[in-house]
Amino acid sequence: MRKRLLIVILIISALFLYGCKNKKEDVKKYSGIYKGVYTKYVGDEEKTEDNTFSLTLNEDGTGTHFRDGYSLSVSWKVENDVFYMTEVFLGMNTEYYGTITDENIQLYNGNKDDITTLEYYYSK
Repeated sequence: MRKRLLIVILIISALFLYGCKNKKEDVKKYSGIYKGVYTKYVGDEEKTEDNTFSLTLNEDGTGTHFRDGYSLSVSWKVENDVFYMTEVFLGMNTEYYGTITDENIQLYNGNKDDITTLEYYYSK
């Protein structure tokens, strides 16, 4: 009985360590500086090309969002192929989510089906 319990614990530990390793690899893979390409409202087809904003992602899961003349602190993570970012401004949090690849990030600051949601697009 104890051997079975020990085997189960070892298997769970190995899976946990493998999962942590993959997350660390994702953080390294995605960290870097992404330059703004465009912004737009989800309900609008017209994109506003804008290279004045950028996003710096650090390997420790923090970063900086430069936009609208401000340098804003962020925290970020990737879970199940979804990019999540929390931006802090004047003590208030704004939540973003979207997709990330080796070269691009597409972020939404709300429900991507809501026409008032902003979409941000970045490229390395």
